[in-house]
Amino acid sequence: MYLNKLKYICLMAINIFCFTSIMQAQEINDAIRYNNPTGYFSPRSAALGLSFSGIINDNSALIFNPAGLSLINKTEIGLGIGLHRNSTEATYLGQTSSLNSNSQFLSNLSFVSPFHTGIGIASVGIGYFLEQDFNNNYKISAFNNNSSYIGYRAQNDPDTLDLTNFLWLSKRINGKATTPLTKNLQQDALVQESGGLHDIIGSVGLELSKNFGIGVSLISRWGNYKYSKIYTESDTKHNFETFDTNYSNVDLNVFTMNENMDETVTGLSGAVGFVANFLNQSMRLSVNVNFPTVFNFSTETDKDYHATFDDKTVHPPIAYDTTISNYTITTPFIFSFGLSANLGKIVPSIGNLVVTSGFKYSDANELKYNDAAADILARNQWILLNLTGQMVYSFGIEYDLPKDIVPIVIRGSYTHTDTPYSNSKYSTATTTLAGGIGIYLAPNIRLDAYGRSYSTNQLFINYGDINTSSFQLKNSPIDLGLSLVFRF
Repeated sequence: MYLNKLKYICLMAINIFCFTSIMQAQEINDAIRYNNPTGYFSPRSAALGLSFSGIINDNSALIFNPAGLSLINKTEIGLGIGLHRNSTEATYLGQTSSLNSNSQFLSNLSFVSPFHTGIGIASVGIGYFLEQDFNNNYKISAFNNNSSYIGYRAQNDPDTLDLTNFLWLSKRINGKATTPLTKNLQQDALVQESGGLHDIIGSVGLELSKNFGIGVSLISRWGNYKYSKIYTESDTKHNFETFDTNYSNVDLNVFTMNENMDETVTGLSGAVGFVANFLNQSMRLSVNVNFPTVFNFSTETDKDYHATFDDKTVHPPIAYDTTISNYTITTPFIFSFGLSANLGKIVPSIGNLVVTSGFKYSDANELKYNDAAADILARNQWILLNLTGQMVYSFGIEYDLPKDIVPIVIRGSYTHTDTPYSNSKYSTATTTLAGGIGIYLAPNIRLDAYGRSYSTNQLFINYGDINTSSFQLKNSPIDLGLSLVFRF
């Protein structure tokens, strides 16, 4: 009995070694999560998407391009809140399961103050922004006629540390695992994710001439990600109700696996940019470079397994000691460009209509794990073979209605985001549609609101490989937000 308990504890290390390669694609998804911000920066910039890069004349310049601070000639304070509603559809073995989740949060809080120098306007700013919201839930449910997690573990676990043998679900006969529980089981999983990535940004923007400004930023990032999964395999069709000593049949009601992960992260980065106005300030060009972020990760994981039998007996859970992994991930450079035109300055009769665009490029192939154990460093090989350059482009409009008639600003945008995977089977490109309005409550106070929607499709692996037990997860979020901007 005590020997078995020792084996249960040791099995954790073997489990990590055996299943590292299987889970690499999903672990790389974790790294990409921190390299692809959805951004809850401000309702104005969220409504314009990446195309805001062509405007950058408010507090969101802190994160889009610090050179935009040189365009702000009054002190500005901004405060925003947001709502994230996500609908998920997981398709597994032809069965689709849906689930919804909601989260509310402080999206941004910022302060920018300009002052005059001998050259021109300079501004300093500091702001908090929610860069990512990780809250999400999904489930899978299907009857599997072809494979099982129990069978997979029986075939792949070392014969000296066999999980299914410990749970009385298989037996080693002549060095070979024997179990009938290789198919014909109901499989269900519920996954809950939570957490977020937060930024504190300090920036300086300086006007070097009437039509040209530069800026620099220092970005501190921190956050956490929690993952919880309850997975079961059940004998819902009563195929396994008797026990045979040669394991041609076994008794099973429900097999359960509980998996939990708690991940904390901190990081430091910076950015430098410039902005130029031309054609009598009717057009604006911006260029920004975000330097790589070095993220420090601390991850705690634990799992336990148990089986319940038809006679209501329960095998004692196999509780593994918590495993802590520490490592760093370095993200690639991010290059972004923006171009806008104020058509109202070119053709005054059409009013204050701005058309704008943005473009961003980063090479996900340059994501890199460092300062880690060999099994974690092996993910760099998977990145090299499966990730590629990622482009994002966006188009938007912003129209100020005549303030003497209706003090409202209308905004809208379209954004396309390429998949960072070289093979689209892992994920597909994303299209984001967004819109919003700004209402002037007073000449120097504006209430902004926005809404946006998009969908993502990703391939996940339940166990084994893509051909054994994979499923498609579709996320269809709707984001809403409000903010109050005060200039004086």
